[in-house]
Amino acid sequence: MSRWLDINLARPTNWRQSATAKTLAGLVSLLLLGLAVNGMRWMDLRQQISAEKVGSLSPATRMDIASSQPMTAEQVKRAAAMAQMLQQLATPWERLFSRTEGSLPEGLKLESLQAQPGQSKMLIKVAARDFPEIFLFLHRLRAQEGLESVQLKSQSFADAGNTPRWRATLEVQWSSGPNE
Repeated sequence: MSRWLDINLARPTNWRQSATAKTLAGLVSLLLLGLAVNGMRWMDLRQQISAEKVGSLSPATRMDIASSQPMTAEQVKRAAAMAQMLQQLATPWERLFSRTEGSLPEGLKLESLQAQPGQSKMLIKVAARDFPEIFLFLHRLRAQEGLESVQLKSQSFADAGNTPRWRATLEVQWSSGPNE
């Protein structure tokens, strides 16, 4: 009887065991990779679902959720800027301009109108040749509906050559009623 002799030196004698181990390691690696990819997809899906839920919530509920989370310094700055912008947008500019313009006497020059919406006030700076023009403007503003308080804050006189000039600053408080 002759015996079969395995003389192939390139292949180890336990090649079947190492091939099985390598195949098993490859399958485990693929399984772990699949789990990792599916886990990331699952997390993305959960974020999308929660974003859709938040988007479908009422604004008051969204505000409650947002207010429970602390704001960063940048978010605080942005919120303050947005609040200031909203106050500017809420200023009744058309009414203020029309009432101010309708009260201007002839010979009075309107230099500036500066609103302070947080306090419902505006500062009006005017220039005139005579102080009675400023006084007349003050009384006409006080007669306007929707302007609650009109005060003379400051006045000055400057003699510029042959044209004397009075300058005055008026503070006007407006009402923010719905019918105004």
